Amino acid sequence: MLVGEIFAAVFLLFLSTSSLADSKIVHRFVDKEIADIPIGEYSEERVLSMYGRGIPIQEGYAFCYFNRKEETFLVFEYGPDRFIQSGIIAKQHYQKNYDECKGKEITSPLQTGKGVKLGNSPESVILIYGEPDKREVKGRVLILEYHTDFSRDPQVTLAYDAYLYFEDGKLVKLIIHDGD
Repeated sequence: MLVGEIFAAVFLLFLSTSSLADSKIVHRFVDKEIADIPIGEYSEERVLSMYGRGIPIQEGYAFCYFNRKEETFLVFEYGPDRFIQSGIIAKQHYQKNYDECKGKEITSPLQTGKGVKLGNSPESVILIYGEPDKREVKGRVLILEYHTDFSRDPQVTLAYDAYLYFEDGKLVKLIIHDGD
């Protein structure tokens, strides 16, 4: 009986230490979808089936679209292997260098998988994502930053970053990145 109890105790100790070593946190701010497209995956086929071929920018490593009704740009940035590393949604007045993107119009509403969309307040975003890792004010723009990586969060492919830009209390640009 004593051998069985010792074996059980050692087994439980092994389980608890191995699960502690492998434990990761699922951060609620990890939001890996923009405009129904997964970020941090090989999802180019899904982009093409939903939105068609966008306007190439950044030497063909990014493609952009324009939603005229929302006056908003949508950009997907690819790695060299066509892995979608980033998604950007930005108000037209906030991202002026994307004028060529107006050549590829889309009508889909632009938001993240967790429902964050341009026009949200910082408070509403914090209710969804939690407190940011960093808060910074540059001029009239408040920037909230969230960061993690695959070693700390099982949802993340490589290195996850989210940047949210607020002007006059409204979200005007967001960037979600999960890649190198």
